[in-house]
Amino acid sequence: MNRLTEEIKTRARLLQKQLQRGHQPSIKRVRILCRQQRWNPETEPSLSQCMNLVAADTGFRDWEHARRAFTTSGSEMADMGSFWYGEHSAGFTNLWFSDYAQAKQQHAQQRDRYLLPYRHQFVLVESAFLQEAGIEASADIWQSLDCDLVAHRGSPEWVMLAELRLQQTRLERWEKCWDAQADQQALQSNADEAAATLSTFVADGRLLKIPQQRKKRLVILQWLVKQIAAGRDYSEIELNQLIRPVHDDVATLRRELVVHGLMRREQGRYRRSA
Repeated sequence: MNRLTEEIKTRARLLQKQLQRGHQPSIKRVRILCRQQRWNPETEPSLSQCMNLVAADTGFRDWEHARRAFTTSGSEMADMGSFWYGEHSAGFTNLWFSDYAQAKQQHAQQRDRYLLPYRHQFVLVESAFLQEAGIEASADIWQSLDCDLVAHRGSPEWVMLAELRLQQTRLERWEKCWDAQADQQALQSNADEAAATLSTFVADGRLLKIPQQRKKRLVILQWLVKQIAAGRDYSEIELNQLIRPVHDDVATLRRELVVHGLMRREQGRYRRSA
């Protein structure tokens, strides 16, 4: 689950730089989070506090909570904070339970719902909730999890959905509250770095694997988006057909293109930003 914890660390390093530059929206957001968490903001922001702040902004109590949540397998620590809960998820008709066994029993009767943890509670949600939270995936993925994100925590399918959710939090919170433009600038590679990344991860027009490091991932995404014609809209199916010859994980790449601002998504249609 290194990609999950590394994403938190990357955001923390970027936040630290923004605070050191005196970026006012970041300073304001830090004050809000510190007040919510009852923390004392540091005059000189340390990386450890920035890790706590980013983890809290992602739905956890602090960095240690996020680290344990992302590295512990099984249901021995079901508390995932509000990580799986989207910004507008409260608008859905969800079924709440304080006991996992009761939630599981109800889930057996309502197989069209999905079982998720929320702090020390459990919630059955509808499919529309998944789209709002950014964790919509193929039916095969959810079937392998038995539509249960509690019992199968730590499995490869769970990690994939957690990565999607973590990407979605960038749209919900990070890019709204922090300096998204500075974020992108900090991740830019020079020509030599970009060439080295492409030679490592791309062969015969196919992406060998999606880089874990965000700076390298951005190089890949910039290469990928150039293969998509600008000036027209694409349905999700059409965009998937363009991405699949490059890599089979079309859901991750499609979402990453949107998260990094390389494509826009409006009313289910996709368009290149430039």
